[in-house]
Amino acid sequence: YGFLSVLLSVIFYRVTNINYLYLPVLIWILYIVEYIICFYLILKAGKSVPLAFLGLFSLITVNYFGLFHNPQTGPLRWAPLFISLYLFSRFKAIDSKRLIIFIPLLALWNIDSGIALLAGYIFTMLLLFLARKINLRRIFFAAIYLLVSFTAIFGLLNFMHILYGRKFID
Repeated sequence: YGFLSVLLSVIFYRVTNINYLYLPVLIWILYIVEYIICFYLILKAGKSVPLAFLGLFSLITVNYFGLFHNPQTGPLRWAPLFISLYLFSRFKAIDSKRLIIFIPLLALWNIDSGIALLAGYIFTMLLLFLARKINLRRIFFAAIYLLVSFTAIFGLLNFMHILYGRKFID
């Protein structure tokens, strides 16, 4: 797991005082939210309700029937990817500062999906550069802003740990 998923689950538990036995109910609700986000993204990209339903039912089929041997998939693990796709559809620019601020936050949510998110972002920037849709200057400033955002968020997390008497995040 990543830093933020553990920290936010602790904060959620302390604020709501809900027992961890109710975690499956939260997972069910998050599955519904994930499917709504996926349906919306497919509908927005394809501009077709039948295509959006086909994508939604395909996703449900893969989640429930195709990955029975892999219980590691789920809304808590892949939420950063879907949220980043939603944010990209809202901000429209791959080098938007608002999008770049959210990428480190989402990447620190869960390690494997965070690595996939960062690799996808970097590969997308590379493809856009090779297709001559974005220039090297914009990529350079996006990379610098991403590095500064990562450093600031990681520093803020460590500062909060110091403030509350916890250990540093390595």
